[in-house]
Amino acid sequence: MVKASELPKAIKNPKNAVKVAHSRFNFSMGKILYKNTAGLEANLKGRKSRKLMQKYHKKEMPKNPKIIEFQKKGYVSLGIPYDKEILEKVVEKYNKMIEDDKFSFVRSEYKGKVYSRMINRAHKQIPELKEMITSELKEMFEEHFGGNFQINYTAMWRNYHVPPQVQAEKEIFSSAWHCDGADTEEITLFINLSDVKDEHGPLHLQSFERTKELVKMGFKTRQNPDIPLDVLEDPNYVVKNNGIPGTTILANSSICMHKAGLPKSGCMRDIMQFKIAPSREPLKDNWEVYCEDSSVQKIDNSDEANVKNRSIT
Repeated sequence: MVKASELPKAIKNPKNAVKVAHSRFNFSMGKILYKNTAGLEANLKGRKSRKLMQKYHKKEMPKNPKIIEFQKKGYVSLGIPYDKEILEKVVEKYNKMIEDDKFSFVRSEYKGKVYSRMINRAHKQIPELKEMITSELKEMFEEHFGGNFQINYTAMWRNYHVPPQVQAEKEIFSSAWHCDGADTEEITLFINLSDVKDEHGPLHLQSFERTKELVKMGFKTRQNPDIPLDVLEDPNYVVKNNGIPGTTILANSSICMHKAGLPKSGCMRDIMQFKIAPSREPLKDNWEVYCEDSSVQKIDNSDEANVKNRSIT
């Protein structure tokens, strides 16, 4: 629904007004029906995925304690589940590329100042990424989904310090509490590529049950949550992905409220993610060929845009 104050703009640009109204409806109905901020369309996609999983997958009670915990909370810490040499190669190549315009691009800037950079087509520039999806991780994904899965997307990026005066004007990257607008059956590996402590702005996560509680309490939007900060960020419910390079959290970021922390002055954070979704077909040996490519795009941090686009936390 277009607000009365927006009617003059709507008359001048009716197509955009329809898009805005649709986005708000999508966002609001997702909150009402599913108690998260991923949007109605993402939740319906998740429902469709679950039905396909029931048809093509053999769902059994998980035995792996990590998957049991993941299904209970919507996230789980995995420690460092990678070969040390492979991880070191990935981090080394990443550090050589992330500041080089030949290999990376500006992901977020404001008034000419760069606040985040991303490796372009990381899965094709750093072939060692493929080896980070180990046999143990594959077994975990198969156990969670009850069958086949695909790796749809990879990304590697760096967040820099954002001065308070800039942050007050604009959300530079996803530093406000939100849910991603992807299929709600899609899950994500969040992997630190640098040593991350509170001052580096770690990923913050809350369980899907706590997310539902916050929505029921009256959570409105990422710009205006309308919930006291001490409730929204109650340390009894918030976890942070602090740790050395390789420290990993598996999460469902569409149903678990999360945000990027803000690095303090002189600090930055390096992060990588893999997006994994259920599939009818087994994972191909050359799965990286089929991953979506990262590309330069304008980041729109509004809730209405977030329910349609991926969010880089």
